[in-house]
Amino acid sequence: MARPKSEEKYDAIMQVTLDLVIEVGFHGLSMAKIAKRAGVATATIYVYFDNTEAILNQLYMDLKQVVARDIVKGYKPFMSAEEGYKRIWRNQFESLVKYSKEYLFLEQFANSPYITNISREEGMRQFQPVLDFFIREKEKGGIRDMPTEVLFPMFFAPLSAIARNVNAGHLEAEGEAIDLAMDSSWRSFMP
Repeated sequence: MARPKSEEKYDAIMQVTLDLVIEVGFHGLSMAKIAKRAGVATATIYVYFDNTEAILNQLYMDLKQVVARDIVKGYKPFMSAEEGYKRIWRNQFESLVKYSKEYLFLEQFANSPYITNISREEGMRQFQPVLDFFIREKEKGGIRDMPTEVLFPMFFAPLSAIARNVNAGHLEAEGEAIDLAMDSSWRSFMP
């Protein structure tokens, strides 16, 4: 009878993979390095994953699920465009600050040749409530009508830059500067 997979070992493998990618990049990653740092046998990792690409894709999907859940916390579809926008903006900002290392991985991996179409699609599916908000508000006239390919970078890129400044210690995570940034962002999306 096969032994059941251990949640602790799975979590250790994923955390070590995240840490190693941040430290040595994708090309410096190997099953042996992951196993050694996670304190498990290399053969144990193969019980969970076929190869490093499979680990990376699973880590991507796991992290997308965690951060997506944070981003929609407290958001309700019946909120006004401004309330919904500011709730999502604040949640995204707090998530970027809280999960800085995870977002670094997500951004690197999403632009790497290792990501599969399945992982990319699943990652986008996790953010469907946010996408639905923007689509619904564009259709209702609650926000400016612009292509999604423009809208998402306009929303996320400034947030990422502000969060990097907070994480680097150049800016406080709370206060007038953050409120001003959120209000300025909202004004750029107003119809």
